[in-house]
Amino acid sequence: MPRRDGFPTNREMVVEFNDLSRTAYVDAFQRLAEDGLPDAFQDKPLGLMYLDAAKRIPSFMRLDDSAVVDERLTVTPLDKLDVDDMEYTLGFKDTPDDVRQHYYDVARRIGETTLHGGLDIAAVLPGEGVVADYTARYPSGRTRHIATFKEKPSKPSIAAGKYFAEQVIKEANRPFEDTHFDLADFEKAIAAMKHLADQGGIISHSFSFLKVPGLPLNGHESKAFLNAYANAMFDRSMILAARLDKMSGLGIYPEAIIEGTQTQYDQANRSYQRAQELLDKQ
Repeated sequence: MPRRDGFPTNREMVVEFNDLSRTAYVDAFQRLAEDGLPDAFQDKPLGLMYLDAAKRIPSFMRLDDSAVVDERLTVTPLDKLDVDDMEYTLGFKDTPDDVRQHYYDVARRIGETTLHGGLDIAAVLPGEGVVADYTARYPSGRTRHIATFKEKPSKPSIAAGKYFAEQVIKEANRPFEDTHFDLADFEKAIAAMKHLADQGGIISHSFSFLKVPGLPLNGHESKAFLNAYANAMFDRSMILAARLDKMSGLGIYPEAIIEGTQTQYDQANRSYQRAQELLDKQ
């Protein structure tokens, strides 16, 4: 319900934050794919690709100890599990069935989409099609945090998240020649310093993929990503193997649960083996 004083409610501000985060995701992807989608991204699920944007504030730019040290915004496409979690999140528990079904439909369409050249990502991702998470960190260790489904976020946190999402949008749309130049080019160096001062720090953004079993690997991934993925799948398979041993030893778990855990182990192990196979070829 709108406030009597006409100012936006916290929930309305969170919707604005989410819309801005979605725009940052779409603009950054369009910039990434403007000369053709990188080979490593081809045929991977859209639902597993997330945008990670960060701003680091150098110490010489901090006015005092209360200034922010760094900020981070993560934007991930909506997943069915996100919709499931609405039931347990204050402010979303009473979501009408038809609205919840709409979210499920959006998540399903995203889950069925794979990345390819010519993908109109703006058409696939509506405003409610992303989950955004923003954190600002202070020297004392204190943080500000806002997320799409966060319970009772404060107005200052939402405002900070909105402002940073706007900065990421601007950064994603900066001309390439303004971000890559020789420092000997005095005029551009001065322009870069002015830009640094205007945005209050160094902003960077990149896309990556959630490290889950079954992620399609095509051999064009970087060695760093393959190593991180292999390590994640190895750790996951070891945890599941230990869980299977415990289940078998106790003899009290239903067969269906044991079979499900075995399937999860097999998936993680296959993904680990696939990553190792590609690493061995590099």
